[in-house]
Amino acid sequence: MKVYSIDLYDYFKIEKPQGAEGVLFCYLHDPRAFADEVRTRPAMIAIPGGGYCARSPREGEIVALQFFSEDYQAFTLAYSVAPCRFPTALREAAMAVIYIRENAEVLGVNADQIAAVGFSAGGHLCATLGTMFDSAELNLLKDKGISARPDAILLGYPVITYLGKAHRGSFVNLCGEDEALRRRLSAETLVTEHSSPAFIFHTATDNAVPVQNSLLMASAYEDKGVPFSLHIFERGKHGLALGNSATTAISNDFGDFSKDFAQWVPLSLHWLSERGFGVRLSEA
Repeated sequence: MKVYSIDLYDYFKIEKPQGAEGVLFCYLHDPRAFADEVRTRPAMIAIPGGGYCARSPREGEIVALQFFSEDYQAFTLAYSVAPCRFPTALREAAMAVIYIRENAEVLGVNADQIAAVGFSAGGHLCATLGTMFDSAELNLLKDKGISARPDAILLGYPVITYLGKAHRGSFVNLCGEDEALRRRLSAETLVTEHSSPAFIFHTATDNAVPVQNSLLMASAYEDKGVPFSLHIFERGKHGLALGNSATTAISNDFGDFSKDFAQWVPLSLHWLSERGFGVRLSEA
């Protein structure tokens, strides 16, 4: 296993905004771990939540390592939060995808199998990455000629809407007092027929981000004819992450929740497999 981090601003030679972070942590299998073959793998970028004012430790590295254990090349994005505003975090997420795609051969990644999993406000970032990958805010990255569009996105109890039952604090931290921008970034309004396919999961009793957020996103996907899979589990507080002992070891205040919530991981892996994600083998 090779572990390292890269400052995305340094890599892209872009001036870093004051207070910004934009660091990608990489957890890589050796593509030549077997003497007679080279393995290239799908990539998964974990994007933790935190209301755009912090980043949750239970939704970052441990999630990346879960996918690493399933034969993915794994990454965690330490994106910028308040007082940094839009589009700083979106640019960093786009830089992460472009970095992985541009260096796919070195990283042992299948360049057409790059996914991202985002939770809560990180789910909003993941959703906007999957819908705004060609937006004007990313023009400064287009000289690379490499798409920032993820091939799939996974949205865990995501912040989606500003127009319905919203987690307004996330939008305040992201947009400041710009009401028009908050409305523009209501992610269900951004879905087009070109958006990344989405795997969406939530609990019906989420006490911070109402389940309507996921329902609205799924409805927008259905309306545009974009592939998606939606899973609503009956019980559980906000922030369940993996929903297993790795999560409760970090925070054990979740109380009673649907124990099948943890099935989002194998369900998403199966969904990704059906979309063609998997290890590719070639001779060494």
